[in-house]
Amino acid sequence: MLHYISYILYFVAFVAIYQAVQWIVRKPRISGLTSKYVLITGCDHGFGNMLTKRLDKAGVNVFATCLTGKGSKVLDEETSTRVKTLIMDVTKTESIRKAFQTVKDLLPQGTGLWGLVNNAGISGLSCPYEWLQKEDFQHVLDINILGMIDVTNIFLPLIKQSKGRVVNIASVLGRIASPGGCYSISKFAVEAYSDGLRAMLRPFGIRVQIIEPGFFETNILNEASLFRGLDEKWNALPTDIKQEYGPEYLSEWKTFLIDGSRRFMSPRTDRVINALEHALTSWWPRTRYVVGPDAFFFLIPLSFMPAAVTDLLGGRLGKFPIPAACK
Repeated sequence: MLHYISYILYFVAFVAIYQAVQWIVRKPRISGLTSKYVLITGCDHGFGNMLTKRLDKAGVNVFATCLTGKGSKVLDEETSTRVKTLIMDVTKTESIRKAFQTVKDLLPQGTGLWGLVNNAGISGLSCPYEWLQKEDFQHVLDINILGMIDVTNIFLPLIKQSKGRVVNIASVLGRIASPGGCYSISKFAVEAYSDGLRAMLRPFGIRVQIIEPGFFETNILNEASLFRGLDEKWNALPTDIKQEYGPEYLSEWKTFLIDGSRRFMSPRTDRVINALEHALTSWWPRTRYVVGPDAFFFLIPLSFMPAAVTDLLGGRLGKFPIPAACK
């Protein structure tokens, strides 16, 4: 018994020493932050909006892209002159090129972008795949991954100029899939793209980091909008599909989605912003930032388990609805 206790104590000591070394090495920040320029996408609200304000207070110059004029105006009023807001739609190449030219013109002569934060994203509808059309998948992929690739490719010359950093916001659901919808599919693609991009840009002296948040309270999961979209999809289904799932399935699915996410939902959005800030300003940043106790202690470990275990436990995260035809 004492033999096993010794092994446990050695393991605990090793983990403690490892974490202490990590903290010491990763704590120093780069110098000259006030002369750095960072571009962040999706700043109307959410993580992009919060990160813009955090970097503004730290003295960093920020180009914050918003989808709407309203979002741009509000952010302008809430930040200093260090923040320049731009209207940019990540699904439209011409919009991205226009923003690129504006940023290039506003940058001081001979200065590039230190950081590009690909934050723009949507959750899309979460429902059984056969309820969705190709266009539903395309809409989410256009924003969450294809837009990210387009923005990165277009702004890459400015990142190369300063040997800067690309920070991509993925998700813990890019490591373990959620059933239904396209969000996980798009975030798995972000993981693959980021890993490949990191290898390709390493010779240029550019770092690529991935942020993998768990469940946090942001407006990406808007209940009213989500339920409205689900109702529309249900009403448009053929009669035979409705009969197969049964009249109670829609309400059971809504309950499953909300109860499952609320079980893990954290109000500590500052943890994600801390990770983003560290990725941009640390002398030795991490490659991956797993953020949130749900991600670190449960969902990421679950992703390493055999598929049979993952499927079994994943179905226990909420009361997973069963179609009437399968009962």
